[in-house]
Amino acid sequence: MSMGINEVVNKQAESLPPLGVSGLGGWLIIVQMGLFATVAMNLAGIYQSWDFVFAENMWDMITTESWEFYHPLLAPTILFEIVLNLVVGGLSIFALVQMYRKKSSFPKLIITLYIMFAIIQIIDYALIMQIPLLNEMSDMNSPKDLVRSILNCVVWIPYFLRSERVQNTFRR
Repeated sequence: MSMGINEVVNKQAESLPPLGVSGLGGWLIIVQMGLFATVAMNLAGIYQSWDFVFAENMWDMITTESWEFYHPLLAPTILFEIVLNLVVGGLSIFALVQMYRKKSSFPKLIITLYIMFAIIQIIDYALIMQIPLLNEMSDMNSPKDLVRSILNCVVWIPYFLRSERVQNTFRR
């Protein structure tokens, strides 16, 4: 069977190295470090939440209405934190794998993750502000984290949409 001229041209174009900058260098180094930091912070968050919630009798206290620090949103918020840390950590590991495999789906995935992180920070901050105990003891979910998450969207989403390096690197 013979190949059509378009198929031959497309096959040759796929085998050619990209023009211009490519690879996981440049600003993508910061993205890599951010993803590794996200995985580490989520593992630490899971450990801290797990250790706090499942310490001896703690869950019983948290869910007992007669406890002086009881709040109806406390237990759901803590469970929400644990589940989110698992999901975000897993998605961050998946994103790293996609990044190192230079998959064409990576830019869309990382943009989705940045948006998801910002939404999670907004929800998390709103919940923390509702629960006096968490509001007093939490410095992890501060307005700084919320602003940082939004700034990540403002900086990195345009980068992934417009960067020549991103377009040349994630082609598979």
